[in-house]
Amino acid sequence: MSELNKRIEKVLKSRTERGLKRQLNDNLDRRQFNVDFSSNDYLSLAKNEKLIGIVKERLAKSDVMGSGGSRLLDGDTILHRQIERKLSNFYNGEVALLFNSGYDANVSIFATIPDKDDIVIYDELIHASVHDGMRGSRTTHCWSFRHSDLNHLSELLNAARKQHSGSIFIAVEAVYSMDGDRCPLEEITNLTKGDINIHLIVDEAHSTGYIGSNGRGLVSALNLDQYVAIKLNTFGKALCAAGAVVLCAPNVRNYLINYARPLIFSTSMTLSNLHIVDVVHDYLSDGHLTTEIDNLKRNATYLRQRLGIPENVTPIVPILTPQSKRLAKALQDNGILVRPITWPTVPKGKDRVRVCVHSHNTIEEIDKMVEIIEKFCTIRSKL
Repeated sequence: MSELNKRIEKVLKSRTERGLKRQLNDNLDRRQFNVDFSSNDYLSLAKNEKLIGIVKERLAKSDVMGSGGSRLLDGDTILHRQIERKLSNFYNGEVALLFNSGYDANVSIFATIPDKDDIVIYDELIHASVHDGMRGSRTTHCWSFRHSDLNHLSELLNAARKQHSGSIFIAVEAVYSMDGDRCPLEEITNLTKGDINIHLIVDEAHSTGYIGSNGRGLVSALNLDQYVAIKLNTFGKALCAAGAVVLCAPNVRNYLINYARPLIFSTSMTLSNLHIVDVVHDYLSDGHLTTEIDNLKRNATYLRQRLGIPENVTPIVPILTPQSKRLAKALQDNGILVRPITWPTVPKGKDRVRVCVHSHNTIEEIDKMVEIIEKFCTIRSKL
């Protein structure tokens, strides 16, 4: 066995022994699960027959499927440009730039825009893609603040102002993907207003589609667009497509086009996916998804009430337990699709079952899930 294979096998064995090895689920037949409380399909659009029908009609009229290359070569089309203009208007941005994923967008932003004398201050629960972007950045000054802790953020901002003369970037998520809590954006902007060298970057991946007017996200819901330098909205969660859009100033867009390697060296978004993005945003703009949004908020509120946890309209509800794998299996055995989330995806001691509610879930389905969780907790407490 080669040295490479020896090393790989050793590392994988260690992960397996510690119960940390990730693997793809070989059982892909989801018909065994009657109820979905796992996917990010918050608005239940992935199986929306009307949307599927419209997209099929669009594709039937098109004589092209793939984009054919990078945006800087032959992969830029009229449809790419039209959708970017539509999205900049919809999300209240100056200009828009499409990326193949939210991950690519975050890596591009944080690997290219901060310079060597700049500082990035990020929430400790920020997405892994931001960390990967910071690893490739010219700056080595990347500081984390305690999750949504405004006092700690204020302390770091004061220290950054005193120690560095460059730009300061603050990285947060509008809704945090594992905890489901909202970022205190209004309070953060109160800390940054009036300082032209502080630039707030907000990832709206898990707030797009259901928060704010027609699902524009948390920044727009709070009328804070003027205080946010860069905003990222994604299509892969509530909007049943793939990809993301960065909303920013024209010079930032041009800078990313010149330096963002995931954009420069990747085949651009396919036209088939662009049609989905286009159709879904037409539905949002025209208010055709009001019922789905209302149902989602109702279900999220009801689940939190049943569990006795603080009310929140986000669809992500973490059930923290050191027995996350056993609880997930208990729910799966009853036809409910959920997934356990463990370290290193979440911090040590914060293992959980990540529950995602959707607009299509019924009150009866929520009740059944809560009853199983309560029964599981009662049994475990007696052991």
